[in-house]
Amino acid sequence: KKVLITGCSSGFGLLTAVSAAKAGFDVVATMRNLDKGKNLKNALAAAGVCVGAEIAELDVTKPETINAVVRRYGPFDILVNNAGILMGGSFLDITDAEMRSIFETDYFGAVNLTRAVVPDMIKNKNGLIINITSLAGRVGHLFNAAYGAAKHALIGFSRSTRIELRKFHIKVV
Repeated sequence: KKVLITGCSSGFGLLTAVSAAKAGFDVVATMRNLDKGKNLKNALAAAGVCVGAEIAELDVTKPETINAVVRRYGPFDILVNNAGILMGGSFLDITDAEMRSIFETDYFGAVNLTRAVVPDMIKNKNGLIINITSLAGRVGHLFNAAYGAAKHALIGFSRSTRIELRKFHIKVV
């Protein structure tokens, strides 16, 4: 099975990419800045993973990078929408541009990537989409309004697409 994972330069994305590669999946681990790929390469080597993982540049806010990765490496059986940004601060202080940046990455990035990979999943009548959300999307946190709102939107998107894609044997979690 081939898995596409976003936001693999650190954190959950990096750990997910290493675990999936170690488990035998064909992994396409993506990140905005390939200069940060050294952390992932080191983690893969430390886990004894020499094959089964490609590292590719992908910025979920740029459709051209989404399309390039899907064309080059697809089709995918599994998509892990992990890329995200967090910008703490009062909603009174965060600018509209900063709020939009959070939504572009944390919500619209996942939506656009899902749109890009789902047609092949529909053709194959099989797929799994994992959207990494946050407790912040369900419970408000101080100085976290924009992030919480974007993750809340992603939870709603996940719930709706789960119903919509079920008839194609595509699971959304």
